[in-house]
Amino acid sequence: MRKLVDLMLVLSLMAILFACEKVEDKPNEDNPSNQVNYLKPNANNLISNDVVLGDNGETSFHKIEKIKDEPYFAFIGYYNDNYVVGKISEAGNIVWKINLSYRPNDITTKNNQIILIGNNTSYNVGNISIYDYDGTILSELTYNEYSKIEFRGLDFGLDPGTNSQQNQQKRIKSFIKNSSIPIYIVGRVQKNGNNYPCIVSVSIKDGVLQKKGIKVFESMPNQVFRRIRDSHIVGNKYVGDFSKPNYTQILVAEWKQNSTNLDIVWSNTFSYNSRLKCRAKDFIEDDDNLYIVGETQYEKSTSPSNGGYWYAGFIASYSKTGHFNYIKAINASEYDDKLSCIKGEYSSGKLLSIYASGVCFGHIKTNTKKSLGYGLISKINPVNGSVIENKIFGDETYNSGFRNLFLSNTNIIGVGWTKHLKSGDNEYKGWFCKMLKF
Repeated sequence: MRKLVDLMLVLSLMAILFACEKVEDKPNEDNPSNQVNYLKPNANNLISNDVVLGDNGETSFHKIEKIKDEPYFAFIGYYNDNYVVGKISEAGNIVWKINLSYRPNDITTKNNQIILIGNNTSYNVGNISIYDYDGTILSELTYNEYSKIEFRGLDFGLDPGTNSQQNQQKRIKSFIKNSSIPIYIVGRVQKNGNNYPCIVSVSIKDGVLQKKGIKVFESMPNQVFRRIRDSHIVGNKYVGDFSKPNYTQILVAEWKQNSTNLDIVWSNTFSYNSRLKCRAKDFIEDDDNLYIVGETQYEKSTSPSNGGYWYAGFIASYSKTGHFNYIKAINASEYDDKLSCIKGEYSSGKLLSIYASGVCFGHIKTNTKKSLGYGLISKINPVNGSVIENKIFGDETYNSGFRNLFLSNTNIIGVGWTKHLKSGDNEYKGWFCKMLKF
């Protein structure tokens, strides 16, 4: 039974890594170009520390979250064929890691606590856990009230609708001063055979999690809430089975809470091209707008040999009052380009520039089945979505990619996966890559 579980976890990870990754058609297998990427990385000179992690099994970092006033991060991911939560130094040294019984999807840190959410691979149990910074579990809740459930994103709640910068400051002060603070988790559930988005509210009191309620939005079938920030939510519309959703459009919504209920004020769906599939992954905000990144099918100069479309990343902007601003494709190569994480560079509360991380030039060679690709970090102008710079990291002879990033005044840390030559085998390893900010 243990071997079967391990196999299912490995297959799940590989499905995540190779999702929508296409093959190219190169008929001459003896051609040396069939073994390497002809597009070369343009930014490896910016790397100041390149750490590959993982011993015996597949490894990938999914997200890192800075621990305030300490040179450490909390992280979630997949380590040696197990889902994990852990603590890692700014130099890329793991302090501790703990195997989880569920797949973690989001993480945050506050007041000497690590809060993470996720669900099991069967989608019938949702989980929220709290650890201290030494790795001791403090509290845990499970949700199994529905036939299917998925927890995607979380945020601390305080007065939705307040100015985002002011809200963040109030939230931090409230967490420090008060013994109880609400947490909101977004995702989706299956109810009576139908799929709906949901918001789950819990609270932390004296270090213990307490269930408050769950609101299912039955007027929004086949939609999922993916990320929540202050008074807004970003997600996706989809078709297909709950366990294998086929994402088609971007969802953006404003929500509010009164004394008795959670409500959606407005919601809209949109895409880069109405004929092509589009999927939102992450977003940030300033005082007036939301900025969303993700992936969209894109009509490039060539098509995959097995049909369909390659992907491009995208950056989109939507006003907080519900007005569409723009959506721009981030097309860095002729193969798969995708964005999964967004961070902002601010000055006196004003958003100056956007950094987004993902993958670039991802594809599998038709004849050799060799997987190739790079980590991508795009610097973007938030005013109009234009690309300032696309920086490509990795090696032409293997596949790498960034899932998440951290931004400081002088450096960027990108985390994800790599089939790095240093690993000495053919398994994916965790990639912790520190580089100079550009």
